[in-house]
Formats: sequence, C-alpha cells, structure tokens
Amino acid sequence: MEQSELRQDVLELFARLCNSPAFWEMQKKLKGACFLLEYLMENNGVSTPGKLAELLHVSGARITAMLSALQAKHYVERRVDLKDKRRVTVRLTDSGRAFVNQERAQIFSFADRVCNTLGDADTAQLIRISKKLLGAEQSAQMQERKGGESA
Repeated sequence: MEQSELRQDVLELFARLCNSPAFWEMQKKLKGACFLLEYLMENNGVSTPGKLAELLHVSGARITAMLSALQAKHYVERRVDLKDKRRVTVRLTDSGRAFVNQERAQIFSFADRVCNTLGDADTAQLIRISKKLLGAEQSAQMQERKGGESA
C-alpha cells in the first residue's frame, strides 16, 4: 500500500473514531467539569479555585462559571476559609461523589468493552501504539515551543 493510501486510511479511521458517539461521551467525561469533579474525588474532595483553574488551563472567570454550574447541581460547595477570609475552598458534596461514581462506572464499562472486543494481546498493542503516538505528539509540541522561543 502506498504512503498516500495509508495516510488516507489513518485519517479516515481517526475521523470515524473521534466522531463515534462512544468516543464523544468519553471525551465529555474525561475533561471539563467531569474532570474537575474526578480531581476533587481523588484529592480528598477539597481544592481551591486557583488550583482547579491551573489544572484545567482555564481562566479564573471560566473556573468561577464552572463552579457556579456545579454548585447549582449540588455537586460542590464553596466555603470561605475560617483562618484566611480571602481564601475560598471548593468541596465535593455527597451528591458530587455519587455523580463521580456513576460517571466512573460508565467510563469503566466503556474501557471493559474495548478490552473485551480487542482481547489482551490487541489491547496491549493498542496501549503500546497509543503511547508511541502520544510521545511523538509531545516531542513535536516541545519542538514547536523551542522553535517559537528562538524566533
């Protein structure tokens, strides 16, 4: 198969994968507000808005909007620190924990379907190839940053 045919097949495959409903759902569950809630769950249910904004690479205004939406759903609460009135902490509520557990179950179910479809050997190959692709992407990004710095 020629290089141009392989390239076309790769592009079509990635387009189909990225546009499949299952992958769209996974993307939503692994970033943004869901990622924020998962982070809180893994970090004793407490953080600060500043730390969350840094983690998600978003502005203070964006994190405030996200936290307001999550607070309206009763997934988080914001509290003024009793020792330092200028500091606000974000806490995961019981409802937030239940939501994260529900989301985790769906994510794990999806991962199990992938593993069961591929089998152990192909799953290991998928992981190996994906890590290789991610490593190449990270190297390319570093090279772009270095090129931008020297320009």
